[in-house]
Amino acid sequence: MDWFLLGASMVRSRSILWFYDSGIYYSYVYTCILSFIEFKKNNSTNSQYTRKKYLTTFISITVLIFIIVSSVILSNKYKNTYDKLTRVVPVETIPRNYILTLENIHIENNSVGQDFELEAVIDHKETTLFNGSQIILDGAYTTSFIRFQLQAIEKDSIPEVGLIDEEFTIQKMMMDGQFYLQVFVEENRGCYTGNVATVKFYFDIKREVESSEVWSHIFN
Repeated sequence: MDWFLLGASMVRSRSILWFYDSGIYYSYVYTCILSFIEFKKNNSTNSQYTRKKYLTTFISITVLIFIIVSSVILSNKYKNTYDKLTRVVPVETIPRNYILTLENIHIENNSVGQDFELEAVIDHKETTLFNGSQIILDGAYTTSFIRFQLQAIEKDSIPEVGLIDEEFTIQKMMMDGQFYLQVFVEENRGCYTGNVATVKFYFDIKREVESSEVWSHIFN
């Protein structure tokens, strides 16, 4: 797991909102300003110890604000760079891991039964399909072919079945980014003979990216 990416996501999604909404940010700024005013006001009348105390408080709060703001900026930079790199088709040198995500399943049913059971074998692995399910493609090259065997089975005593069996390269899928595959189920009995239901599987593919690669792009 990329712990820095997890931290960056938390900063983007929650910490920034908490930081601003809780009023802590404004409290820091307010305290910083008050400390500076007190320091200037008492610069000539108070003891050296008091002046030093106010100066230390002012510097500490300033440094703390700088660290928090820098962390937010760096976290955003890391997350944006990571997202960008996952979409880059790498030069073929070593096998890499890719994450294939099923984003959505959409069914257009034209009077072909009431519901469907969906089955899939992707990259020779039996896969349970649901929105958000992920398949890790281990050690694949951009020229590697990934096989999709998708099946939609009508839930009926005599079910109709639709099936596709296709292959695509990693490079082709990466170039497309988000893509979908369709399975057609045709009714062959009764008054609705000839009607067709379409099951669309929407996929997204990204490359797994190491932290070292992200940092390299940020600082180079």
